[in-house]
Amino acid sequence: MRRTWVGFGAAVAGVGLAAFTFAGGAPVPDARAAGDAPGGAAPVAAPHVEVTRPERVTISRPLSLPGTLRPFREAALYARVAGYCREISVDRGSRVTEGQVLAVLDVPEVEASLAAAEAKLAEARAAVERAVAERTKTEAEGERAAAAVMAAEAEASLRALLAERTTAARAKAPDMVSQDQTDEARGRDEVARAKLSEARAAAKVCTAALAAAEAARGAAEASVRTAAAMRDRAKADCNFATLGAPFAGLVTERFVHPGGLIPLASSSPKNATPIVHLVDDATLRLEFFVPEPEVTNLAVGRRVRFTVKELPGREFTATVARLAGALSERSRTMAVEGDVENPKRELAAGMFASVLLDLEPHENVLTVPAGALLVEKRATSVFVVADGVVKKIKVKMGVDDGDRVEILEGLAADATVVVAGASMVKDGDRVVAVPKGGAR
Repeated sequence: MRRTWVGFGAAVAGVGLAAFTFAGGAPVPDARAAGDAPGGAAPVAAPHVEVTRPERVTISRPLSLPGTLRPFREAALYARVAGYCREISVDRGSRVTEGQVLAVLDVPEVEASLAAAEAKLAEARAAVERAVAERTKTEAEGERAAAAVMAAEAEASLRALLAERTTAARAKAPDMVSQDQTDEARGRDEVARAKLSEARAAAKVCTAALAAAEAARGAAEASVRTAAAMRDRAKADCNFATLGAPFAGLVTERFVHPGGLIPLASSSPKNATPIVHLVDDATLRLEFFVPEPEVTNLAVGRRVRFTVKELPGREFTATVARLAGALSERSRTMAVEGDVENPKRELAAGMFASVLLDLEPHENVLTVPAGALLVEKRATSVFVVADGVVKKIKVKMGVDDGDRVEILEGLAADATVVVAGASMVKDGDRVVAVPKGGAR
């Protein structure tokens, strides 16, 4: 049924107001102005419709996915040593800097172990000093033994030479050298040889003693290293009594109070109680899952948009930093993480996000507002206005981003397209075309 606007009536006729249409950018008189009414009857005003020109823009296929904001880093901080909580300087919601002291424990057993290790180290160092002194003494004795050997060798050489000469002299002149002189020379030679053997044996003893002293010193020094390692470990355990922040961030949970017993966190901390839970929210991770057909459209470095319902009207951006690289067999999606700078702490870890991906951008394509389309069962059409008359033409759609739609075929670039009021007209109607956003 044809829809018209009935109005204006006598007022329009009385002042001789002519209706105009918008065609090709120039107003033309409306065929249904007051002078054209049959028999002088009151005119029926042509409906007003909003029109616009198609625009060439870059348009993308939108994809909205759910996502979650997570901390860039987070840690549940446990005690490395058992003790009692002496003090804790933070609570839930506290902002901390890297290295800031969060809690201090009393660890009497560890302190006793440190004292015992210090005593062991002192004892080992004293043993080293004794071993060094003993080695020095033995080394001096070895030097004396070596000197004694040299003296004995010289004496033995001299006595051997004298015995040889005495024996030779008696053989030549028995009347000049007695047998007693020869025997005495030989006896002194044998005594000198015996003393040389004794000196050499003493030198060997000194050499063995020096080796033993050197080994004793090495063992004492090894004991020092062992004791020092035990001392350092005990000192490190004492240092663990002071819990510092591994990174700057926000304390989200506090689990202990002063005076409470804090057990040692073993390799499996299921039964241990953390002291605090810390998150780094200066940068957040935007985690979302991309369906298999869209995986190839994402790459590290790409920027994506997202919104959170807690901040309506605001749009944020993230930079894709990590892709899982494999699909989940159960959901056929790939996990993707984007880094979100959060210097003002407007966003909170745990927020639900709506991720907006612009896929397959089409550049410099002809588009019309989405509201201009008439989507029917068999075809998609638009109304255009030419010379004040509405004409319905079929078009072929391309990408639809929800705001504008790409037109592939059927529409001229200079056409005047109806964007509002199409429900009041049909093909062939005369209308008053008003530019979009203009006054009626």
